[in-house]
Amino acid sequence: MKRTTLLAVTLACGALVATGAQAQRRGRGSTPEDALPPSVPPAVSTLAPTRGIAGPRLQVGAVICASEQDLQNRAVVSRKISDGATDAGDPMAGCRMLNQERGVDILARHGLGRTQVKIKPSGEAGWTDSYFPQ
Repeated sequence: MKRTTLLAVTLACGALVATGAQAQRRGRGSTPEDALPPSVPPAVSTLAPTRGIAGPRLQVGAVICASEQDLQNRAVVSRKISDGATDAGDPMAGCRMLNQERGVDILARHGLGRTQVKIKPSGEAGWTDSYFPQ
């Protein structure tokens, strides 16, 4: 008796799930059309559009440092500032932030957070902590 009851309940549940899935595929879900949230327009980016720069590039706001040592000093000073130090120094000493997207050639990699690049078309070489896939 228990097996028969359990089998009947299992089959009934399976039939309900299958019926609900079919109704949703036909467009008759459990939510009426007027209860659906209004469509949200896509967000508009405030960043300048890319100009078709192919290959690796540095985005607006990326930091480029004159030397690998400047990049390491920036990381140390930034860590001290985040730990609450008030006299840690200038984290941008020897570094600058890019104000437009630039294509780059990768010259050397020293781990994941230190990459030597040459900025196109100026040819300026520097170090960045931006990530570039291998």
